[in-house]
Amino acid sequence: MKKNLVFPKIHKKLKQRNKEIITAFKTKHKESLAYLKKKGIDLSRATSVSAQTLALGVATSTLLMSSPVIAKNLPSTLAHVKELPSAAQILKEALPKILPEDYQHLSKEEETTIEAIVKNNLGVDAKVELAGYRLNKNWGLIGAEQHLLMFPGDNLTNHLTGLGERLLYSSSGIAPHRGAWGYFSTSKAALTAADITREKYYVAVQTFLSPNWHLNMQETSKWFKYRKVIVINPNNGYSVVAVVADAGPAVYTGKTFGGSPEVIHYLGLSTGGRKGEVIILFVDDPNDQIPLGPIDKVYVNFS
Repeated sequence: MKKNLVFPKIHKKLKQRNKEIITAFKTKHKESLAYLKKKGIDLSRATSVSAQTLALGVATSTLLMSSPVIAKNLPSTLAHVKELPSAAQILKEALPKILPEDYQHLSKEEETTIEAIVKNNLGVDAKVELAGYRLNKNWGLIGAEQHLLMFPGDNLTNHLTGLGERLLYSSSGIAPHRGAWGYFSTSKAALTAADITREKYYVAVQTFLSPNWHLNMQETSKWFKYRKVIVINPNNGYSVVAVVADAGPAVYTGKTFGGSPEVIHYLGLSTGGRKGEVIILFVDDPNDQIPLGPIDKVYVNFS
């Protein structure tokens, strides 16, 4: 008899947790949901589905971990928690319906909505404006760049540590000149793991077109150096955290941003013309807790 009472108890707990998550989400993001609805995204329904899935995943996992008896008695069809929708899937669905068709400046409403979507699904506090600084545009085309010289005398061999990297990135080559802020290190001996990671995941942005540039060129250049950003491909939802390590591309190219071979690869843009549409936002991470590189996990906080 005890065995038969297990599943009704699980169902009751899951149902209650599901209700709490949905209510919290709708209350916290009322304005964003209303805006998205105007754009043709009915998240009042989609949110419920996502929240239900999340509730099932979290609550079921918790119950199974805390009760070996329950786990042992579960039928095979309930033994595995259904996989949650990935952050990439959520971004791919939501972002294209918000972005304007042309690579123009985003409206304040669009900026706020995009920031909320990124934070709620990736756990990254992403900002269009940070400490009073802005990019000239946050939405545009990114193109593939070469590897940057990390120190005097650097060569491509130092950037490719294994067969996989040689196959993926050797064709990108290495730039003949230093980046906008010079070498990453004074010598190979002084090169640190942080230097290597910064070069690996770097972007070029048009600092010279930033609205702050004409106010104080020197201070603006200093602020942008190695500034942490998140780069999002709205067409597939792939995201990479990178740093600003070069200036460009030139306006006549039609592109707004440039990305390292690794950034382009992890955005899913390494084939064909090796360019595509992206959103770039500053990452508000004063304690440097968010690592550079591709984001492949979902961090959602409904509280």
